[in-house]
Amino acid sequence: MVLESVGATASSAGAVEAQAAATAFKLRLSEYAAPGGGEDARLGLPAHRDTSFLAVVTQNGVDGVEVEFGRGDGGWARPTLSPSSFLVFSGDTLKALTNGQVYNPLHRVVVSGDEARYSAILFSLPVDGAAVRPLDETVDGDHPAMYRPFDYVFCYLPENMTPEVMKHAHKLEAFAAVRTTTTASAP
Repeated sequence: MVLESVGATASSAGAVEAQAAATAFKLRLSEYAAPGGGEDARLGLPAHRDTSFLAVVTQNGVDGVEVEFGRGDGGWARPTLSPSSFLVFSGDTLKALTNGQVYNPLHRVVVSGDEARYSAILFSLPVDGAAVRPLDETVDGDHPAMYRPFDYVFCYLPENMTPEVMKHAHKLEAFAAVRTTTTASAP
């Protein structure tokens, strides 16, 4: 559905099928200890953008996920989820695949209260050796490729751990953004 929303059609089914074949899944179970003391809160997981395609999160009824709103103005919102809800985050590789059409939000975990927070997160991510690049349907004369092709496992993940890239709020842009130069004409 997401790929169809950015222009991938039945005629591009081969590309979508190839993408599905190049996708792996990883399940992470997390525990965030309760800080106690009533309303005192502490950071359970620093603000970050996922590197995966998608992350599907469920939790034990103890809220804690906060999402930046306003795309950079520093405000945080805490979605209230029912116990049967899932929260879905798009990641860097989905943003690259859709040539920037899908936004990957900055999010964090803040825990408070006297009850531990548990979550299960299912990540979809590229398999070893799979190249991530914008889909052909997302690139044209009016929308040039915003990201260069890259290998997720062997290049992108290791590069994300370098001090130069870790300091960036937008690691995908720091790593794979296509840089364009313009020259001013002389008067």
